[in-house]
Amino acid sequence: MKAELRTPIPGITAGDPLTDRELEILVAISRGGTNETIGQRMYLAADTIRTHVARMCRKLGADDRAHAVAIGFDLGLLKPAGRVAPWELECLALARQVLKGDDVWALRVQADRVLTRARIVGVDPQAVSS
Repeated sequence: MKAELRTPIPGITAGDPLTDRELEILVAISRGGTNETIGQRMYLAADTIRTHVARMCRKLGADDRAHAVAIGFDLGLLKPAGRVAPWELECLALARQVLKGDDVWALRVQADRVLTRARIVGVDPQAVSS
């Protein structure tokens, strides 16, 4: 029932992928950040963070911030501090190789995105062996 009461956000539907900023905010929320503290750290207004949180919850189908974090863990978007899945390390190693070579532009963009998301969740791409 609660989902029916949610105000629709134009252009945002459940199942849409999170942006890098939304993922960064989800990580910050999972670490106990409030809209105000997250906004200060990102040099954004608390209202801007609220907007990102609303969009993120809509995309995840979450009722609130805590539910979004739980879904983030369920989907593998979030990991307990210091833990990384083996496939994530393989993706990081592949991404570093693609970025080093003269590969197709689209692969370089994808690899850069993987590295950006890894940094957001606290993985050091340089720590991954080639």
